[in-house]
Amino acid sequence: MKTLLKNRELSAFLAILALFAVLVALNPAYLSLQTLGMIFASAQILILLALGAALVMLTRNIDVSVGSTVGLSAIAVGVALNNGYSLPVSMLFALSVGALAGAFNGFLWWRCASRRLSPPSARWGCIAGRCCSGPVESGLKGYRRAEIPL
Repeated sequence: MKTLLKNRELSAFLAILALFAVLVALNPAYLSLQTLGMIFASAQILILLALGAALVMLTRNIDVSVGSTVGLSAIAVGVALNNGYSLPVSMLFALSVGALAGAFNGFLWWRCASRRLSPPSARWGCIAGRCCSGPVESGLKGYRRAEIPL
């Protein structure tokens, strides 16, 4: 029991296995290759985001701007698609918007670190600025290609 309490990764893994066992007991069709493939396919984006945040955490820092940068990039691709650009161009636009937001956050971190300020405070300032600008969908009328009202 002490091993479980000390090893958080093992505890989390066993909790996931227990949850999976309960789901299989409730519905035996849940245990199929198609279900497992769908679970892993839907987790790919989160895994990539976690890898990016892990690089920052390895340097003993914290990055809270991942979610807001992803949201900004998602809005950028939606706006580009609504304005008639093709999917590859819209994706490149979203990648460039995300890269610019990341570069701006990196610049703020560097300036704060050089002035002996707390770098996470700069990132919280960026997130607060994005939150004060209103909800993400406030300026959008809908996604015309899929007829999804916002």
